[in-house]
Amino acid sequence: MVVWTDDARSALVQQVLDLMGSAVSPIGVGGPRGTAVEALADTLDCTLEDDFRQLMVERRVSCVLLATMTGATASDALLWASAGVAVLALEPICATLEELADATAAVIGRQAITASGPVALVPAFEHCPGWTGAADPTQVLNSPQLIGFTTTGPATSASLFARLYSAWRVVLTIGVDLPASIDASLIGPAGSLPDDLRGVSGSLAAHARAGRGEREWSAVVEVGDQIGPGFRQLRLIGAAGRLLVHDHGYELYDQQGKPLDAQPAAVQSATDADLIAEHWRRLLDQSSPRPATSIPDDAAVLACCLACLLSARTGQPESPAKLLQVQGRR
Repeated sequence: MVVWTDDARSALVQQVLDLMGSAVSPIGVGGPRGTAVEALADTLDCTLEDDFRQLMVERRVSCVLLATMTGATASDALLWASAGVAVLALEPICATLEELADATAAVIGRQAITASGPVALVPAFEHCPGWTGAADPTQVLNSPQLIGFTTTGPATSASLFARLYSAWRVVLTIGVDLPASIDASLIGPAGSLPDDLRGVSGSLAAHARAGRGEREWSAVVEVGDQIGPGFRQLRLIGAAGRLLVHDHGYELYDQQGKPLDAQPAAVQSATDADLIAEHWRRLLDQSSPRPATSIPDDAAVLACCLACLLSARTGQPESPAKLLQVQGRR
């Protein structure tokens, strides 16, 4: 495997590799040149490469860990994935719908993207023991009426964009339908809101509504990149009860609040490096349980993230469907 990182993520990468042990063999380190990146390359006894394509071309690898997208492109990531390289990314590889369209077009006519997915965003909540151990919420709670997801942690582990993307992927996995509108607010560093998702920082809260009739649901998403350690929690409320899921366990209650089922956490807390390494090991272990639900379309997830940023800028609810229509995806 090879690593592509920057100074901010070098310490996290080292922690993950320490946890992975002999399961992986680093043979290359690349990224924007900096003191921490150079130190990581020295520690792993690898030559530092500051050109992503060169890093990949010169080494025959089965896996690349993308700790940052700085200096790398979504097209490159998808092309290597289409060639059979397992691409693990700590950040979404695309930040705009245009970038997603261009990256997808880059692999058209080449080898088909592997059935397991082009890029694995790690650590994904749908791969954590709490989620894989919990019962299917659509069967236990019927159609969830309220979906709440909170994910916070330091920016050195995951950007606000990465946490927001992960949150909407979880919400859309359960809710299925694209929200009709999203109303969001972002409290961040002083100054105007950034124009792009990779520049967002601070604390973001969003409310969405979707569906009709018996399948109507609302969602509350809370994300932040200013505090640590990492924290992720899913809350579902339906007519039949409520379900609480965290990384290493879950709790299921009926309408009256009576406990019906639970999976106690094997560990009380886990670092971000623990979660990344755990997801990585599950991907390597073919016998590990896979998510029972299908992963939502990347464009839909990205549209929800973009609607949050737009709503935070305008102060009004915004429609992810309209953003997709502009790109001809709806």
